[in-house]
Amino acid sequence: MTESSAERTRAPNGHGAGATPADESCEIPVNPGSGSDADVTPADGAGGRDRDLATDLRQAPLLAALSPAQLARLLQRASQVRLAAGQMLFRQEEPAARFYFVRSGQIRLFRLSSDGGEKIIELIRAGQTFAEALLFMGTGRYPVCAAALTEAQVVSIDAADFAAMLRESPETCFALLGDLSRRLHTMIAEAQLGSLGWRKAAPATPISRRMHVSRSRAICWPSPR
Repeated sequence: MTESSAERTRAPNGHGAGATPADESCEIPVNPGSGSDADVTPADGAGGRDRDLATDLRQAPLLAALSPAQLARLLQRASQVRLAAGQMLFRQEEPAARFYFVRSGQIRLFRLSSDGGEKIIELIRAGQTFAEALLFMGTGRYPVCAAALTEAQVVSIDAADFAAMLRESPETCFALLGDLSRRLHTMIAEAQLGSLGWRKAAPATPISRRMHVSRSRAICWPSPR
């Protein structure tokens, strides 16, 4: 792993390639992989906050509970990265200083084996965040590679500052936990309904036919889990 892939891509003016700084005292962090010419722009540009972007970010459970002031703070330190299909965003074992929100397109997360093969871990779609788990794990390095599966636009978020916001506001932490809990219960309920629907629709198999017994005989069925 080379250090160059984790360093900022700089233009002649000292800022990231393709990036326009929000102000001269602030650099736009860039984290695309080696040899990348990613199009990077500030999330909170000189023309004012992108209202659509703020709305998009609230799709993510991790960001939905942020107050307007907290969201504005996040945007001041965030940047938007446009990636071509196949373009690397970060590589396995690089320092994990940022996490990401997918605004459009798809991102594939994968690990590299010792022989250079790839194992797909997850596909991330628009409206989802990824690499945020590292906020709570404290590993400090990305355990996977990330690359654009299709042309994509992602928002790069300062992980350290986001963690600081959570530490400063217990109310935000509780709101975040409440929202995640509600979504988890909804997912469990949907999975249970889907499982029941599958059981009703599943055709009888030779094994299930052999398990059928006369109504006069007692039989105990396992309760659904």
